[in-house]
Amino acid sequence: MKRAVAVLLLMILLIAAGYFIIQEKKFIGFTVSSLNGSDSALSIGEQLKVDLRISDVTDLEGIQVDISYNSNVLTYTDIEEGTFLSESDLASTYFNESEITASGGVINDIIIYREGEAAGVNGSGLLFSVYFNSTGSGSSSITASQILLSDSNGTSISTSTSGLSITVSSTGTSTTTSTSGGGGSSAGTVAATPSLVETQTAEVSEDDNKTFIFQNFSSETGIKKIEIEATEETTNPMITVSKYDARPINVSTEKTGEVYRYLQIEPQNFDSTIEKTTITFQVEKSWLSESNLEKGDISLFKFDANTAAWGELPTRQQEEDDVFYYYDAETGSFSYFAIAQNKEILSSTAASNRLLWIIITASLVIIIIIVSMVIYRRKKYGS
Repeated sequence: MKRAVAVLLLMILLIAAGYFIIQEKKFIGFTVSSLNGSDSALSIGEQLKVDLRISDVTDLEGIQVDISYNSNVLTYTDIEEGTFLSESDLASTYFNESEITASGGVINDIIIYREGEAAGVNGSGLLFSVYFNSTGSGSSSITASQILLSDSNGTSISTSTSGLSITVSSTGTSTTTSTSGGGGSSAGTVAATPSLVETQTAEVSEDDNKTFIFQNFSSETGIKKIEIEATEETTNPMITVSKYDARPINVSTEKTGEVYRYLQIEPQNFDSTIEKTTITFQVEKSWLSESNLEKGDISLFKFDANTAAWGELPTRQQEEDDVFYYYDAETGSFSYFAIAQNKEILSSTAASNRLLWIIITASLVIIIIIVSMVIYRRKKYGS
């Protein structure tokens, strides 16, 4: 019996150790957007908004952080609190906005914490936004330093971070984060302008002049054909497809998972008459193989600017050839699109919790077996 108790204690220790081992550092990173209201690159004197976000955190009570930048290129102008710690104003927070100063390229001691709350906040979200003016040509890294995160017990929460690199010239600004990822489009980067733009004029059937077909797009766009059913006859219907090599600067949320193409599709002369649109797109087989994806793992997603979220469109697999898999997707309107992975991406917190429960379940099964064997042996040899 003593041996069974010892084994039981050992299992409990293993469960506890496994829990702490699988806990991952919480990630803090930047996203960036221009405030000039267009896709064009920024010019000197225009504003830049940089958001600091956190992902997969548990019981976050407060944060203190410094932000560093090149003051010869960027000038700090303002800061505003995000919605994460206040849970969109459901909880009261302290934010030392009036005390924050910038000196020598450092925004010092940004402090936000929850007031009078018994527990911290869980999940992912926006901590705060910083505004800059681009005032000089050159490069500037934007980094978070002196980071202090604490939970509701005052215990420090470990983090990993990603910085941002800004290049400003008299003709515009390019931005790149230090993270990188696989896929047709670069993860963690922002594209101010498209790398490819194609405009097509519709083929209109004589028998049905309310149906417009656009095709003969470059394979680089990922689009094979766009077929539109309109409610009215239209003169000279046209459509423009713009390909971005990373998340477009006017899209505030990056698509999770592997992304094959970021696109913007814009109709001309018939936007208000669209009834249904079928988009036929293609994905290279070699890219799927390199990304460890199957042909059924791909869908077309549309960005909703009102909710800042990507919505998956109904997508059907079609034919294939030696190079591409082909798909159809339907939409009622146009926006920014992503040809991307459709499988759920498990967050580090969810993955950790799942692994923890697997360890607990396996340990309990082992304990039950050992205890049952001890009881059986005692009954067998004790009688």
